[in-house]
Amino acid sequence: MPSTYPSTGFSIATVQTQATNDEITLYTEIRLASLLNDPDSFGSVYKDEIVHSRSKFSNRINTPGRTTIFASLDSGQDLEEEEQGLLQVLPDTLVPADSRRLSPWLGTITALAPSLLRGPWEQTYPSKVTEALEQSDIEVWALVGMWVRPEHRGKGIGTALAQRALEEVKRLADSSKAAVKIDRLVLLEVYEHNFGAIKLYERAGFQMFVYPSNVDDPGKRRWMAYKILAAELST
Repeated sequence: MPSTYPSTGFSIATVQTQATNDEITLYTEIRLASLLNDPDSFGSVYKDEIVHSRSKFSNRINTPGRTTIFASLDSGQDLEEEEQGLLQVLPDTLVPADSRRLSPWLGTITALAPSLLRGPWEQTYPSKVTEALEQSDIEVWALVGMWVRPEHRGKGIGTALAQRALEEVKRLADSSKAAVKIDRLVLLEVYEHNFGAIKLYERAGFQMFVYPSNVDDPGKRRWMAYKILAAELST
């Protein structure tokens, strides 16, 4: 169910279990646009992902355990021509001709369930998180891929996306077998130079860890965390 923000002109919604063809197109466009416009904010790079097939993006957005949230203009509003994103220039293999009429998403964020955070992810967790996991004291979720188009920043879209993502984590955790038994920790990574993103996440309730996620990382990424107490979930 979309959440509308009447005074701002945008809505926040969640992609359902199986993304529609239009949602696959819009996800592909905004993913590539984010890498092209803000390459220093992501671990992936545009030149590697622009050569992916449409099925690659489709499989990604439909991966079990991934929940994609997006912001869009309220119905009845039109984007300016310069705000059409990459829909008009991406190849037909990624954007079918009949999809170029779509209005691009304004922003997006993705929540990852614990089942997708095994292996490499766990190796970079702060030591306190690793210890809690080993003792089965917490369950870890993650937020990734946050991005808002530059021309729509400063309107509260990023904060609304982060808050909706936390709501989705609570909803999904509430329905899991381990509901109310343990706390949940929602992690995300942010570059220390990205002051705008850090402030946004702090407004959403995240707290910064004082040490880097990876001491060998020249970009100096940091973990931020939001704790969902077991008591906040339904009994």
